[in-house]
Amino acid sequence: MTTRILSFKVAGQLCGIPVQDVHDVIRGGQRMTAVPRAAPAIIGILNLRGRIALAVSLRRYLELADTGRPSNSLTTMSLVIENAGNLYCLAVDSVGEVLSLEGKAGPVPPVLDAGWRKAVSGVWPCDGALLAQLDVRGMIDALCAGPDEQMPAGK
Repeated sequence: MTTRILSFKVAGQLCGIPVQDVHDVIRGGQRMTAVPRAAPAIIGILNLRGRIALAVSLRRYLELADTGRPSNSLTTMSLVIENAGNLYCLAVDSVGEVLSLEGKAGPVPPVLDAGWRKAVSGVWPCDGALLAQLDVRGMIDALCAGPDEQMPAGK
């Protein structure tokens, strides 16, 4: 069985999501509006071709150091996904290529720290490295949960 994964990097780590989950890939420069009292990973909302999209920093979601880039615009690449009829922009450091991987993803290594464990659904061997397959639907569900169910605050 072949799985097609769109690869990208976050803080130097090779990550990916299934191609069929990706609605679009956009470059930086998109203007955003801040969302008061939002979870730390939510960096704003923006207009994408007449639709409102929630912008999420994968660095913040994974509890990694921020890049220090301006917070009022997307200055990195973003993956646009649709979940339950809503658009979400996942800010990543860079977008790679579509990989065709054989078999199925391996289990999540128990040594991953908490920030990664909550987001990774499996790992793939890829050119001598491990590609972390992210569970974007689970991440979005966690971000959009009520305050009692919400993920821990990012750094």
